[in-house]
Amino acid sequence: MYRLSALFSWLTGKRPSGYKFAPLVWAAFLTILSMPAPACAGIEAMNDFSKMDTSRFRWLETQEVHLRGIPAYWREFSSQAPAIQAAQSLAQYADRFQRVIAFKDSVLLSGVQAQWHWVAQVQSAPGGSRGRVSMLQIEGRQGLPQNPDTMHFPWLAHNARLDFSQESVVGGRRMVQQIYGASWPIDQITAYVQQNLRNSGWRIEPQIANAAGPDVWRRKASRLLVVSLPLGPGSAVFLNHVE
Repeated sequence: MYRLSALFSWLTGKRPSGYKFAPLVWAAFLTILSMPAPACAGIEAMNDFSKMDTSRFRWLETQEVHLRGIPAYWREFSSQAPAIQAAQSLAQYADRFQRVIAFKDSVLLSGVQAQWHWVAQVQSAPGGSRGRVSMLQIEGRQGLPQNPDTMHFPWLAHNARLDFSQESVVGGRRMVQQIYGASWPIDQITAYVQQNLRNSGWRIEPQIANAAGPDVWRRKASRLLVVSLPLGPGSAVFLNHVE
């Protein structure tokens, strides 16, 4: 069985090609395995910023995370405009940003809209400025809505709870990273996961099938990495799904 230290060594060392792991995910893995997390939608609000002066602003894809039961979204950008001018453009969203703090080479905007706390960080950069806009839900919800967008493996939710979920776009492909906590011991949850994956059309990588540790699965163009480890009397399951 994997101890946490052994798992962390594997994650930070050699791993199957094509997989990338954000530090935030592993911080969550180490700290919130036993805490439930609700999901909500907020990407549309971030998409509004794409309408800003497209000749001077370039926006990256919206990133989403559910941490400690609190959903959050962020989006990074670069601009040909100086930091103060870029901040002034963002300040046009007065319903989201009501406060401003100016520093020597950066500007911080913040505010509250409905149940969301907004922050925009803008700093000087070669050729203009760069920064990040983020939104964090400040009104918590109880429980986890069971919907197809959140539960990428709904059969797993029958015997485990979703503790952490992060979605992002890597190389033009959607990547979903989730952590489930289960009351079952690791051998039982591992057998359950493997059986349901096979029933769903997934096939384990031949060179991985008889090896101890993480499993790598394929289904058409999709890839899935599964890591299970004991957690108290139960277990935890980490999924990295690249669509």
